[in-house]
Amino acid sequence: MSLFGVQAATLYVATTGSDSNPGTAAQPFRTITYAYSQAGPGTTILVAPGTYTDYTSGWGLHLGKSGTASSPIVLQSQVRGGAVIDGQFASDRNTGIYIDGTYNVVVGFGITRAPTTGVVLYGNSNQILNDEIYNNGTQGSTDPEGQGIYSGHGTSGNVYDGNYIHDNGYAGSNLDHGLYLCGQNEVVANNVVLRNAAYGLQIAGYNTVSGMKVYNNVFAYNGKSGIILWMSLNGVDIENNIIYQNGILGIDSYEATGSGVVVDHNLVFGNGSGNYDFTDSGSDYSYSLGTTISSNPLFANDTSSGFDAHLSAGSPAIGAGLNFYSVVTYDLADAPRPSTGAWDLGAYVYGASTTTNIAPPTVSITSPTSAATVSGGISVLANASSSVGITGVQFELDGADIGPVFTNAPYGGAWDSTTAADGAHTFTAVATDTAGKQTTSTPVTILVSNTVSTLGLPIVSVGATTPNASRVGLADGVFSITRIGDISAPLIVYYTLGGTAANGADYAILGASLTIPAGAASAAITVAPLPSSNLVGTKTSVLTLAANSTYGAGSANSGTVTIAGNSVPSTIGNAPGHAVKITWKSVAGKIYVVADKTSLSETTWTNLSGSITATGPSTSYTDTTVNNHNVRYYVVYVTD
Repeated sequence: MSLFGVQAATLYVATTGSDSNPGTAAQPFRTITYAYSQAGPGTTILVAPGTYTDYTSGWGLHLGKSGTASSPIVLQSQVRGGAVIDGQFASDRNTGIYIDGTYNVVVGFGITRAPTTGVVLYGNSNQILNDEIYNNGTQGSTDPEGQGIYSGHGTSGNVYDGNYIHDNGYAGSNLDHGLYLCGQNEVVANNVVLRNAAYGLQIAGYNTVSGMKVYNNVFAYNGKSGIILWMSLNGVDIENNIIYQNGILGIDSYEATGSGVVVDHNLVFGNGSGNYDFTDSGSDYSYSLGTTISSNPLFANDTSSGFDAHLSAGSPAIGAGLNFYSVVTYDLADAPRPSTGAWDLGAYVYGASTTTNIAPPTVSITSPTSAATVSGGISVLANASSSVGITGVQFELDGADIGPVFTNAPYGGAWDSTTAADGAHTFTAVATDTAGKQTTSTPVTILVSNTVSTLGLPIVSVGATTPNASRVGLADGVFSITRIGDISAPLIVYYTLGGTAANGADYAILGASLTIPAGAASAAITVAPLPSSNLVGTKTSVLTLAANSTYGAGSANSGTVTIAGNSVPSTIGNAPGHAVKITWKSVAGKIYVVADKTSLSETTWTNLSGSITATGPSTSYTDTTVNNHNVRYYVVYVTD
C-alpha cells in the first residue's frame, strides 16, 4: 500500500529542454506552449530563466484552458523576471499572451515585443502577478492598438497585482495605454505604470464597468493622463494611488456616464493640466472626491529615465492611505502590507524588509540514492534548511507531486514502488521556506523493477509530439507511435480515435492502423485540420492504442491533439457616426466572416458581414447598424 497519494503535477520548461522530454526538473520541456498543452487544473508550470519565443500563429502564447478557484493553472517564472516571453514583433503573432481560459495565473515573467498588446484577457478570474510588461505595440505609427494589458468587456474577476508596466505603445498614440480594462470586478493593485504612450489606465465601460478596485498603484510619465474614465460606469474605487507627472491630467473623463466612482486618499502632483476633470467631453457621472495630497511624493528617483517608485524619508505618502488588507496583502516587492493601521500610498511599503533578498532554501535527497534499483516499499528522505525556516518539503516523481507536504525533519516517508511502472523514474524534492521561496533538489534517477516480462513482445507507446493544431493557417498536429524491442520487421499498430473532433469532418480522414517500417522505432500520424464555413471552437482528437497479440501497450497508451478553432483575433474601435470598426490581420485570398450576438447567453453567432475576401495583410469591416443603445459582441473567423 502506498503512503503517498498522487497530487497535481508540476511541469518544468527550460531553453535546454525538449518537448519530447517528460517535463520533469531533470528533463524539462523546451516550450511553454507544449507544457501548457499538458496542463490541467492544479498544474504548476515552472519556467527556467531564458528567452521563450514559441507561440500559436494569430494568437501569441495562447492560454485557453481553465483551472478552478481552488486549483488554478499556474504559469510561473522560476526567477522573477528571469523568463522572458519575447514576441519578436512577429507579424502573425498578434499578442504576447492571449488568455481566454479561466483561473489561469501568470507570475514573474518579462513580456515584451508583442506586435500589439502584451497580455490580452477574454477569460474570467485570471491573475497577472509580478510581471514586467514592456515595449509592446511600439513599431511604426499605424499599428493596431497596443497596450500593456487589455481585458475585454464581458470578462469578470481578473486581477493585476505587482506588475511593472512601462513603455508600451508607439509615441504620440491616443490608443495605446498601460492598461485598457473593460471587465467587471477587476482588481488593479501595486502596479507601477510608467511612460506608456497614451493613458496609464483607461477604464472603458462598453458593457458598464462595475466593481473595479484601483489601489496603491503609481501612474507616472504616461503620454496622456494617468487614468481616464470612459463610457458606462457603476462602481469604481480609485484609492491610495500616486499619480505623477503625466502629460495631461491626473484623472480625466471622456463621455463617461453612470455612478459610484470613488476617488479618495490619492497623491496627485505635477500632471500637465492639473489633477482632475470629471466633466470633460460631455461626461456626466456621479462621483465622490475625498482626500487628495497635492505635493511632491519624494520618490527615490523621480526622473523619467531613472524612475524608482520607492518612497524617500519625509514623503507625504507615508502613512497617508487607507487599509485594504482584505483585498491586498503584499506590495510590489513582496513586502507584507500591515493588517491594521494606515497604509503608505503607492506600490511600495516604505522602509519594509522584503523577501526578495532572502536566500532560497537548500534541499537534497538522501534516499534513494542515484542509479539505485528498487522494488516494493522504500524510504524517501530529504535534508532541507533555510535561514528563515522550512515550511515543508514536497516530493515529486517524474515531475508530479506525490504524497503529503512533510513539515518536520526528517522530511520523508515510505513509498510503494509498485505504484509506478517498471523502468527509469526521477525523484525530486521541493523545499519551501517561510518567506515563500522554493528550491528544487538535484534529481535522483532510480530504476523500478517489480515485474519481469516473458512475452518477448515489443512494447508500444503513443504521444502527441505536436499537440496543438489549428484551422487558422491549417497547422497540423502529430501523434508519434514508438516501439521498444525488436525493430527488424515491420509492425502494424492498431488504434481508435475519439475526442470532440470528428474523423474526416474536423480533420483529414485517418484509418485504424499504422505500420512502423522495418528498422524504424517509430512512425508518425498527422492530424490535418479541415477548414469550416461556420464558426468552430476548439476540439480534440484523442488517439488510443488498441490491444493486439503482436505487441504490448506501454503506460503511455493515449495521446491528445488539440485543434484550435477558426476564430481570428481582432481589434474593435469606434468609427464615424457611432459605428464600430472591426480590424484583423489577414492573408490575401482567404475568406473571412464577421459574426455578432447581442448577449453572451445566446448559443449561436449571426453572420453579420457575409463572406469577405482579404486583399492584404489587414482587413476591416464596419458595423453601421449599431448605435449607442446597443450592446454587441463580435467574432471574426476564417472559412477556408
